[in-house]
Amino acid sequence: MIMSMTDTLSRPASHGTAFPPTSIDLAQSPSPRRTSRASWLDVRLLLGVGLVLVSVLLGAAVVSRADHRVAMWGFTTDLDAGTVLKASDLRVVAVQLGSASERYVLSDQVLVGQQLLMSVHAGELVSRAGFGTAAQGVTVSMPLELRNAPPSLSAGDRITVWASGASCGATAVLSGVTVQQVKQGGGSGFGNATALNVVLRLRAEDAAKLVAVMSRDKVILRVGVLSVDQSVDKPADSVGCTTGLGQ
Repeated sequence: MIMSMTDTLSRPASHGTAFPPTSIDLAQSPSPRRTSRASWLDVRLLLGVGLVLVSVLLGAAVVSRADHRVAMWGFTTDLDAGTVLKASDLRVVAVQLGSASERYVLSDQVLVGQQLLMSVHAGELVSRAGFGTAAQGVTVSMPLELRNAPPSLSAGDRITVWASGASCGATAVLSGVTVQQVKQGGGSGFGNATALNVVLRLRAEDAAKLVAVMSRDKVILRVGVLSVDQSVDKPADSVGCTTGLGQ
């Protein structure tokens, strides 16, 4: 005899214990529902996207208004007072200084050819009080054997020039003058320079003294670099040993 699905099912439990009857009614099982697909046109979604875009735009506007940096001139290397500025001595730096920016030079001002009035260091901003129009002078190129110059000699160094010859020992010819440029001179043919040309900007009388010394035969020129706080050496009287070098 076949029982229907709606009949009450019962079976004996082990050890004589009977389970309560269980009935199964398929007519009461829940019917499946179809899940609705999310729509991109949902108003809440559009509002959320709009709020995000507005927040991004407002944040960008606030950041751009808060950036008050301006382009200033800064130094690329250490330079001493008396240096006539070249393009390679300067670089543009974006800084935010507030009211203090009035003490420094904007990058739209031409500084090449101006002369430093004080010693400066690489990375410093150019102060309005730190330079002026280059004083009138004579540019002299002084040949120098490489062994008679400090290995680190470079533009901006403040130097003393000594000369020695047959008639006297080492004598200071110039002191406290600023090197404007150092050029490599002659070599041995294998790319090794053995001489330098040291470019100096001098007063007319100092230039005449140096040229007179360089024109003597068998004159040896030597250069020493002065430290920032070191006082200059007293140059020899042009009537004395300096004019008699090489005689």
